Amino acid sequence: MFWCKRCGNCCRQQRRLVLTWQDIKRLTKGFHYRTIDDFLDSECLYVTYEEEAKQVPWGPAMKMICSAWCLKRYPDETGEEAEKGHPLTCRFLTDANLCSIYPYRPIACRIWPYITYIFQDKTLHAMYIFGENCTGFYELRHIKEKHILSYAIEAKRQIEELEETVREGILKIHWKPL
Repeated sequence: MFWCKRCGNCCRQQRRLVLTWQDIKRLTKGFHYRTIDDFLDSECLYVTYEEEAKQVPWGPAMKMICSAWCLKRYPDETGEEAEKGHPLTCRFLTDANLCSIYPYRPIACRIWPYITYIFQDKTLHAMYIFGENCTGFYELRHIKEKHILSYAIEAKRQIEELEETVREGILKIHWKPL
């Protein structure tokens, strides 16, 4: 069960925030930049990083090498820092634990506590994340079917946005054996 209590803990553990093509367009408009290039130059970093891929039973263990536009977690963040992906507090989290860019926040933030990930067979999936530092996971309110459906719709939208981002060449993924 999950019910957001606005504790802000999910935003205090921010790793890389990979942007979809739709995120980039939405954030460019929301931040009032004249062009996408201006937004990317000022607010983002193009980062290449490696992660172990979720293994499928029918194939060898693989490492995913990803190159993507990521939202800077603080204004002077460097590419090297973003590549390491150490958790930081999101710069858009206010003292009141609210998101200062909420109307145009990235889709990864919109669907929390669900995340999307890529299996090594290159298929995209969504899953529910149980976060031990999230006070909303222990909230015993009854979750209605409409809440689950709205999260499922957003997760599907993120998968579609990621697929579009890969097709457009904005997100590049390569695989190598471990």
